Amino acid sequence: MHIYDLDTPALVVDLDVLERNISAMARRCAEIGIPLRPHTKTHKNPEIAKMQMAAGACGIACQKLGDAEVMAKAGLRDILIPYNIVGIHKVRRLAALTQLATVTVALDSVDTALGISQQAKLDGGSVRVIVELDTGAKRCGVQSPQAALELGRRVMDLPGLALQGIMTYPSMLEAKPFIAETVELFQRASLPCSMISGGGTGHEAISKEIGCTETRSGSYAYEG
Repeated sequence: MHIYDLDTPALVVDLDVLERNISAMARRCAEIGIPLRPHTKTHKNPEIAKMQMAAGACGIACQKLGDAEVMAKAGLRDILIPYNIVGIHKVRRLAALTQLATVTVALDSVDTALGISQQAKLDGGSVRVIVELDTGAKRCGVQSPQAALELGRRVMDLPGLALQGIMTYPSMLEAKPFIAETVELFQRASLPCSMISGGGTGHEAISKEIGCTETRSGSYAYEG
C-alpha cells in the first residue's frame, strides 16, 4: 500500500524520523548528564514509549490518568503524572494503577493530597507524590518555597502518601533560586527530595542547570 492509498483521517509515522529523534534526544541528555523521562502526550503509544525506554529513558510521563493506565497495562513500569488527580472516581483509578506500576503524581494543594490519602488508606496502599512549584508559568503549583515546605509537611502527616520531592514546568533559569530554596527547606525539615523533575522540550540543559534530577521532554518524538 502506498501512503496515498490510505483513507483519511490516518495517522502516519515516519519510523526513520522517529528513531532518529529518539536516539538524538537520548544522546543529548546523556551528554548533558541528566536522566530523561519522555512525556508521552505527543504520541500516547506504548510501543513508542518502549522505544524511548530502550534508548535509556528513566521512566515516562503521562498527562492524563487514562494515558497512564494504557501505558501500565502495556508493561511500562515507572510513570509520572505531573498533574493533580482530583475526585473520587479518579483517585480510585489512581490507587488501582499503583498496583500495576510505580506511579508518582504531582499535587499542589492539601485538598488534592487529602483525596489521594483517603483512598490509599481505604485500599491499604501507598501513592508516591511530588509537590509542584509554580516558578513562573502561572499554571499549577505552590507559589513559594515556604508554601512548598508547608504542603510537604502536611503530606508527610497523611497516611498512604510517600513524598518523593518536587517538580516544575517549564524549566527556566529564573526558577533556580526558587528550586534551590525549596530544596534547602526540605533538607532542613528532613523531608524527602530525591526527585526534582523539570521539563520542556529544548530545556534539557536548563533542567540540569537549575538542579533537576530528571527532565521531561515530549514533542521531540515527531519533529521532522
